[in-house]
Amino acid sequence: MVFAINKIDKPGANPDKIREQLSAMNILVEEWGGKYQCQEISAKQNLNIDELLDKVLLEAEILHLRANPNKNAVGTVIESSLDKGKGYVTNML
Repeated sequence: MVFAINKIDKPGANPDKIREQLSAMNILVEEWGGKYQCQEISAKQNLNIDELLDKVLLEAEILHLRANPNKNAVGTVIESSLDKGKGYVTNML
């Protein structure tokens, strides 16, 4: 599991508070001696997104996660919009 701590660009952002809340649920991140990875990001300013993706790929490699090419993909639409030049644009997980 990899946690993305978003909105670090906001004034008064306190990523350690998020880590504290996770530890209250018995989820310790690596920085605090646990086994879960986390990355501070700012999606709006595109900060540390590459590092987050590297951590996700590393986790997938360690756990030997592989997709089955013979099955249909399943996703959830996070947001969608209509772009004049591109048509419908969708962000999915």
